[in-house]
Amino acid sequence: MAEQLSILGLWERVPEAERVPEPPAPPPAPPPPVDPRQVDLLSGAQVQRSRLEDACATLDGSGLRAAHAELNRRFLAQGWAARAPDWADSLDAFNAAPTPEAMGQRALDLLEPARSLPDAPRTIVRAVQSAATTRAAQALIAAKGPAARLGDGRPAAVLPLLAGDAAHAQALLREACDAHDDAQWCVLWAQAADQAGDAGGGARAWCRACVLDPAVLDAAQVDGEIVLALLDEADELELPEPMGLWLPVLADLHGVVLLEDVALRSTNPAVVALRRYRVHRRELDEAARIAAKRELSRLLPAGLRGRLRAL
Repeated sequence: MAEQLSILGLWERVPEAERVPEPPAPPPAPPPPVDPRQVDLLSGAQVQRSRLEDACATLDGSGLRAAHAELNRRFLAQGWAARAPDWADSLDAFNAAPTPEAMGQRALDLLEPARSLPDAPRTIVRAVQSAATTRAAQALIAAKGPAARLGDGRPAAVLPLLAGDAAHAQALLREACDAHDDAQWCVLWAQAADQAGDAGGGARAWCRACVLDPAVLDAAQVDGEIVLALLDEADELELPEPMGLWLPVLADLHGVVLLEDVALRSTNPAVVALRRYRVHRRELDEAARIAAKRELSRLLPAGLRGRLRAL
């Protein structure tokens, strides 16, 4: 009981007012999605984005969907990945290919990202294409051997090259050309070597292509510095067309490529004569070597005969 002063100046007791307990506080609202611009890279959206990209690189459709859902749940402004479910569908379709041939075709489909990977960032497109073409090429080669072909007749080994993976394609294409002598396949091998920065490998592949078909050489397709230098020399010597006749000869005379390695089936008389000369020289058959050199001198254009003095 409390007391208060009455109007008569006396203290009198008054009942205390009943106290009503305050209602409990409501539970806190869940935190809003985080703006990725307000967090550091080690704990923010970049980590989840990396998981999404890893799922793409391993062609994991289920993992891609899970990473995309988690990214959207935790972070704002992730519109760049809005089509991720469509990307996942394309990965699932690739993985569900019933045969190696079908997988090869679906790998080619993934090389058209506007349809198969709509609105995907370039890094994801490259990762998916590299992984899919490599996996498809390996499946086809495992099933059909190094000379396995795509539906359009190209070697299955060209698939990584189409996706920009020149280094891997170079090794596969060399094996394909060893299994199947074809000038156009050797051109693909040469282009892969050039793009991979292997000028020596490119020279060997170009020479092998020219041995099989001299008309296959197109200077516009050459990127390797060794072959470009040899073609410049051929121009200076005013050698007759087609240049594919003389590229293997020039390469051998300069010690860049040994014709014994690339000219096993040549019908080019100059290539055959030079290869024969090399064989006789190695076997120390002097009379045969001199005869081959004379034959070679007769076959070579005037601009190349001076190079014979060094033999």
